Amino acid sequence: MFSIAEIIQLEKAKIARHQPSEEELRRIPVDRPARLPGRLSDPKQVQESIQSMAEFADLVRLAKQDGIPTELSHEEVERRLGDLRRGDPDALRYWVDGWLIVDLRDLGISGRLGPEKRPALADLMADLDRGELPDVTGTIYLSSEGLSRLSRDQDRIVSHQLLKLMKKANCRLRTPYAIFNPLIEADWKELRERFEDAAKESRHLQKEHFGPKIRDKAKKGEHVGGPVPPGFIIDVTGYKSSGARIFGKWLPYPPHADIDIKILEEYVRQQGSKYKAGQALRGLVFPFFPPELEWMASRSSLRNCLKNDQGYIITPEVIDGLAGQLALVGIWKWGDILIENNHTAIVPSVLLSEAYVLRNQHGGKPRGRAVYYEPLDWDGLLRCLSHEVPRHVSGHSSNGTWVCDRDYHNGIGPLCFRIDHRIISQPLTAEFLKCLDLRSYASEVFHELQMRSITVEAEEAMCKQQETQLRNRLTSLESYLGSADPELEESYRRQIKQVKSALRDLQQKPRPTPVTVADINRVQHFLENLEDEWSKLSSGLRNRLLKLLVERVEIVHQRGHIQATVVWKIGFRQKIDIEWEAGCSAKEWHWTNEQDELLRTLWPTSTNERLRAAFPERNWRGIVSRARKLGLARKVRLYPPRWKTWTADDDAKLTELYVKEIPVDVIAAELGRSISSIVGRAHLLKINR
Repeated sequence: MFSIAEIIQLEKAKIARHQPSEEELRRIPVDRPARLPGRLSDPKQVQESIQSMAEFADLVRLAKQDGIPTELSHEEVERRLGDLRRGDPDALRYWVDGWLIVDLRDLGISGRLGPEKRPALADLMADLDRGELPDVTGTIYLSSEGLSRLSRDQDRIVSHQLLKLMKKANCRLRTPYAIFNPLIEADWKELRERFEDAAKESRHLQKEHFGPKIRDKAKKGEHVGGPVPPGFIIDVTGYKSSGARIFGKWLPYPPHADIDIKILEEYVRQQGSKYKAGQALRGLVFPFFPPELEWMASRSSLRNCLKNDQGYIITPEVIDGLAGQLALVGIWKWGDILIENNHTAIVPSVLLSEAYVLRNQHGGKPRGRAVYYEPLDWDGLLRCLSHEVPRHVSGHSSNGTWVCDRDYHNGIGPLCFRIDHRIISQPLTAEFLKCLDLRSYASEVFHELQMRSITVEAEEAMCKQQETQLRNRLTSLESYLGSADPELEESYRRQIKQVKSALRDLQQKPRPTPVTVADINRVQHFLENLEDEWSKLSSGLRNRLLKLLVERVEIVHQRGHIQATVVWKIGFRQKIDIEWEAGCSAKEWHWTNEQDELLRTLWPTSTNERLRAAFPERNWRGIVSRARKLGLARKVRLYPPRWKTWTADDDAKLTELYVKEIPVDVIAAELGRSISSIVGRAHLLKINR
């Protein structure tokens, strides 16, 4: 039997296991790659800015001091930087040594540009997008100028993406003076503000040097940069001495303007559904610009679109953008400048008006805060191989489905598949656990926990000793106050302030959680009874454990059959065949006339159980959605005949179980309520896991 003190320590340990301390989140991971991305805005700075180039060598030295494994010597770094300053054509701009990556490919490129123009930034973002893996960048080293070296994007798009990717990969940002981790809320706010400052600085410089001239040109309705919507080209009014073009207003470009009209007509015909319009327009493309207009390819907004051999593919995003594009009817809009009849209209005003209304008719009621759903067990690991390039399979934990739908959302193909997550998750988990035997490691883990317990006790004793020493010194210094010598009095007060600051830092420093006997026994029991204990873990924790051991899961699907290959990080490949009654073809998700008639018959009076039995291949959400579309009404209650109100005891019990990350279905069974009721009540009470 445990004492109350032991129980409290046990609960604290449970919480600490799921919530790493700030100290852990800021600790530099020496077992993951570190990246030093160098950037200077002008090629001249590479030769002239000696201080900025020298900082790269200082950062390499700092990385070595932090413990990043690398054999790069200071002399070798200085030699390579010297080659760059001298303009040596064979100078290296990308170094990999041990766990340190020095990427100087962005030297001489403006920070206002995005990853499509900056190879080092693109490589960094692609690396971070893979998530928290052993071979993904764990630390980014930046010079004293900070985040402006990463991005000065005035639209804040690149900076926001970088923050999200760093958080996804649990990546630290290291400067000569501090360590940041976006997983820490305070650090996230600090980094966001610094990115904002970098963007403001860039905008201020641009406005100071070019602002008045650009604004005067914009007031005339002439091109001042930015993407040109499809259907237009830019009038070239002359050339500068350097050979650069001088641009005027926009001119219609009939090969694209005619397609704009077809797109908007189909958008109106589909009542504002950009996805249905995209499916109907499949095969239609914006043709590439001819050689004499090749320079428009980098200035048209189509440059960011998907391409095929014929031209630019029309995606739902392109359709949505055209439906709100006032330039199509001759209206020029730049900042706060709006000029009607500025250039020739290429679309009838009535057609654009109809499309504009449809595009904005769904934006009335603001959305509330989204309810949190834990990720599915295998979320982030599934890859669909039914494409030229393997596709990420999305896990929708809100409705419990696996979905591969990138072609559908891009308007270039049908839905690949959407199935209940249990069809894949349950067989994968069963076979995974059969191959995972951790009993042989139980004794090693037991020994490690015992050693950690001894270390924690020693650290706790040392902290108490330091705190006692500081308190005694503070008492001693305060007893000296009241001296007749002003300088001596000021010295005492300054020392008192320093001691109080040190005492406060010591008290606020996260203390390591002590390891109790109960913790050791529980871990040992978990390792020896993995299959039974697995289901007791939350899906979020199961997902984290799977990602530690599994690299990816390759999915090949046909009608009613899935072949899954689990690729373990140790190189082991585990093949699993999955059979189920329903097929994976998108057509099989369509409701047939016979199914509609059966639903009309059963829906008014049948129970939920009978409806599920009548449509075993469909989930409850799909059945309800189809019934609503058919306009069917229920004559039975969809909720318990005797509504059970929430009491204060119920709320207390829910809070106690929810914060422990006990699975929602277990909480629902404990309280005798539905899963949706549990999630909704937790959201209402603002209970966080």
